[in-house]
Amino acid sequence: MKIATIVLFLAVSTKLCLAQELPAGWMKPPAKLTGQEFRRKDPNHFLAVIGDFNGDGLQDKALLLVNQHTQKLGFFICLTTATGCDWRRLEVMEIDFIDVMGIAKVKRGQYETACGKGYWECGKDEPKKLSTKRDSVEFFKDESASSVYVYNSGKHKFISVATSD
Repeated sequence: MKIATIVLFLAVSTKLCLAQELPAGWMKPPAKLTGQEFRRKDPNHFLAVIGDFNGDGLQDKALLLVNQHTQKLGFFICLTTATGCDWRRLEVMEIDFIDVMGIAKVKRGQYETACGKGYWECGKDEPKKLSTKRDSVEFFKDESASSVYVYNSGKHKFISVATSD
């Protein structure tokens, strides 16, 4: 019985360690870069989101990360797998954007898109309403533009839909 408990503990510990790994060269932003006023409104400071983004029943995570070697800010989603993370890099920009960029969880539901709100005329494949069947992630600029990243199961990738200009 004790050996089975130890084996189970090691398996769970290994999975948790693998799940904590970040993409090579990327790290969580240091506190000195994330003291903006708008970040106080969220317990994760709009830097991390947990949800089932691909509908497989496992909790995934979205993170804003920095690469101090390249001076870049990146928006990543980790789709949880049996061996750790399947990292998806969705956006990369200059590190200075950390002052205004954030991420937030979007629960399943219906949302008006930017073109649906009349910010511009909807394009051929641009919906007036976004219907989400699972959790999604909003990538936003504080008090400005916003897009929702939704996982497309058929294409096995995230698509971006503008929700504000």
